[in-house]
Amino acid sequence: MARILSLLAKFVLMIGFLAVLSLGLLVGYRWVTTTELFAVQRIDVRGNRVLSDKRIRDVAGLGRSENIFQVNMGRVEHRLSSSGWIDSVLVRRSLPDALLLKVEERQPVFWIKRGDTIYYADAQGEAIAPVRTKTFISLPFLRLSDRGGQPGEQLEILSSRLRNRSLPFTLAQIAWIRFFSGEVVEMHLMDRSLRICVGGSSLRDNLNTLSAVWQDLRDRGELSRTGRILVYGTRGWVKLDSGDTD
Repeated sequence: MARILSLLAKFVLMIGFLAVLSLGLLVGYRWVTTTELFAVQRIDVRGNRVLSDKRIRDVAGLGRSENIFQVNMGRVEHRLSSSGWIDSVLVRRSLPDALLLKVEERQPVFWIKRGDTIYYADAQGEAIAPVRTKTFISLPFLRLSDRGGQPGEQLEILSSRLRNRSLPFTLAQIAWIRFFSGEVVEMHLMDRSLRICVGGSSLRDNLNTLSAVWQDLRDRGELSRTGRILVYGTRGWVKLDSGDTD
């Protein structure tokens, strides 16, 4: 009987201890999640180039004075990832009062038109977000032929060469780029009346030939009066403003 009473007493003490511990944890949790000590005072945004810090904070739905432990990290990541501009995001707490938002934005390479709206587009020609004054970046128009499929690999090759500055002109110098069913790429430069047509088949080799032709024209002092350059099958043809052909 004494042994049973002893076990019962231990059981009651254990229940009492667990109850006190649970109450302490509850009180502690309520204090941690409501105290001003852990109120968000700083929201650091990193990795953004197009979107402003304020725009990213607004999209994330974050504001100062919110308790850092009450911030729903998954919801913040979902909101930011749902933005057309943001490709990936990392959200971290920095105790006692700061949040870190590290974002990776999609890189705009072209403008494209969808209906009556002009959008920024990535290297694959996929729309990112409408062109707005607050995020204005001057880029070449991308026009795709209605016939045939998307240029796919050819577009990625051209985008990569332009971003890496491995062509004799830059993205800023191009007014528009047009793909004809992946067979021909046509470009128009803004700073001169010059059209460039490059065969889509063996595009890498044709772009290398284009660079060689461009350098040859520059060396001969004929680049300024060149009206058209055609590169096809790794061979180049040039039409000068005077009507001469080389």
